[in-house]
Amino acid sequence: MFDYYPIHELIENRQKQLGLGRNELGRRCGFKNLAKALRRIDGVCHGDLDSPGAKMVLDNLAVALEVDKVVVENAIAATAQVIADANRLAEAEREGHGGNRSNPMPILSVPRIVRRKSRSTA
Repeated sequence: MFDYYPIHELIENRQKQLGLGRNELGRRCGFKNLAKALRRIDGVCHGDLDSPGAKMVLDNLAVALEVDKVVVENAIAATAQVIADANRLAEAEREGHGGNRSNPMPILSVPRIVRRKSRSTA
C-alpha cells in the first residue's frame, strides 16, 4: 500500500513551517495523553481516516496547523482517493493472478510410491 499520503505531506510541511514538535501538535489536536496523540497522528499520516482517534485528529487539524479547514478537507479527500485507487489496483492484480476462479489452475496428479518393509531372513 502507498506509504506517503497527501494528509501526511500537509501535516509534515505545516509542522516544519510552524516549528511545531510532534508533542505540541498532539496538544493542539486536543490530546492530553501525548503517547496516544502520537499514535493517532501517525495513523492519520499512514491513511487511517475513519477510526475515532483519527476523527479527533482530523477534526482539530485545521486549527492545530493554522490552516483553513478547506485545506485539510482537500488533503483528506486526496488521501481517500489515493487509498481507493490503490485498493482498486490491488483488486485488479488479485483477479489477474489466480483470483479469477473461472479459469482455475490445473490439479496435477502425482503417483504415490509406497515402500513396503522387506522381511529379512536371518
